[in-house]
Amino acid sequence: MKKKLQTARVFLCMLLLAAVLLAGCGGEAAVTTAATAPSETSGQRLQIAGTKTEELHRIKYAVPDTERAVGVVGFETVTIALDGSMVPLQEAIEQKLVMPEEIAAWARLDAVDGYCEMQAGSKKGLTTFLYNYDGQFVVRVVNDILESPDGQQYHIEDVDIYPSVSSAGGNGVYYGDDGQPLASENWGLSFAVEDASSTGLTLVCTQSGGGQQLGDLTLESYMLYSYATNDLLDNKEGAAGNSIQGENGAIIVECDATGRVALDWSESIGILPAGKYAITVTVLDVFDKQTVHPLTVKYQYHQNHTVEFDIP
Repeated sequence: MKKKLQTARVFLCMLLLAAVLLAGCGGEAAVTTAATAPSETSGQRLQIAGTKTEELHRIKYAVPDTERAVGVVGFETVTIALDGSMVPLQEAIEQKLVMPEEIAAWARLDAVDGYCEMQAGSKKGLTTFLYNYDGQFVVRVVNDILESPDGQQYHIEDVDIYPSVSSAGGNGVYYGDDGQPLASENWGLSFAVEDASSTGLTLVCTQSGGGQQLGDLTLESYMLYSYATNDLLDNKEGAAGNSIQGENGAIIVECDATGRVALDWSESIGILPAGKYAITVTVLDVFDKQTVHPLTVKYQYHQNHTVEFDIP
């Protein structure tokens, strides 16, 4: 009988101990809270408002002390719904009230719940997601790896807000620390300037090595920039660029050689005062697509090269 009572007491103690442990676990779980969306959990999570503008310059609101940001194109006075109130987006980002990753996540969840429509597209392996909120605004999200022609991999993370899908379409151009596009191909080109004057200069172009081009490297056009005014110097007809043409038409850069081209802008742009300038030359890779193997990946059909120079 004593044995049975002892066994019962042991069993009762074990039950009490288990109950205490479970109660302790329950107490910890009760104080754990999860992040909630800025609106009702059953409703649309991301709400953006703003005044549409024709200005297509990208305004970037950066999270302090980081390289993360939210870009805005085609909107001004943009606000975001947080805790039931509309807060200026710039203030929300810079005060860390909302993060770019949260905006991307809310858009994704809104697409799952049917509050917006998601579209996805890939270019050279870099995927872009567009979340269309029925014509009110579009969120463009990129969080992927760019495999560049130099064999390197770059993590690209962008969150941008646009007024429409058409304004957000396509993939952006991403630049490295050297100011060159990460997707640039190595065509073995280098440029220099000789005999710069108020009316023109001599452009020196050198090609060395095989390069990643598929056809003939052709000089297409050039643009001039003034350091004094930080402006592009349009030609007199209002065009941004000036065509480069030789006596026999297009000028092709010879492989493993150095060539010189005389440029005269006295008629197209005018007489320039002394100062510091930059010339940006656009080069085309001209080839017959039918002769290229279908598995060949082509990143660039044209590329720009910039050289600084002084007019005495």
